[in-house]
Amino acid sequence: MAMPQTIYYSAPEVKIGSVLATAVDLSEFAKSAVLVRQADALESSSMASRDRFYQAGMNTNSFTVTFNQSYETAEVYATISALVGTQCYVECTPVDGTVVSATNPKFSLTNTYLESMEVLAANLGELGEVQLSFNGGTYAAATTP
Repeated sequence: MAMPQTIYYSAPEVKIGSVLATAVDLSEFAKSAVLVRQADALESSSMASRDRFYQAGMNTNSFTVTFNQSYETAEVYATISALVGTQCYVECTPVDGTVVSATNPKFSLTNTYLESMEVLAANLGELGEVQLSFNGGTYAAATTP
C-alpha cells in the first residue's frame, strides 16, 4: 500500500483579534482547529431537465477552535471575551513556527462573527476548555508571508 507523498504534524498556529494588527497568537492553548470554506449551493435546474444542477451562491465560511482555557493576562479569556458579539479576524497555518509557503499556507477569515463564548466550562478531573465558533467573513489563503 502506498503512503501519502506529503504528511504533516498537526500543530497549527492560531491567531485571533479584532483585526490583523491586534491578533494574538494563542497556538500554545489550541487543541483543535477547523476552518471551513463553503459556498452555498443554489439550484439552477430548469423544468426541461431531469437532473438537478447547482451553482455557487454566497460563501458561508466558519472557524471552530478548542482551547485549553486560561484566565491569565493576554491569554485565552482576556483575548477572546472582548470579541464576543463582534466581527473579528482569525488566522491559522497548518504548522506553528514555520514560514508561510506553498506547503504551509496561511488561511484567514476577516470580519468573521463570534456570537458567544463559554466563560466557564468545567468537569471534575479534567482541564478547562473552551470551544469557539466563528461564522461568516471573507476567506483568504496566502502562500507568501
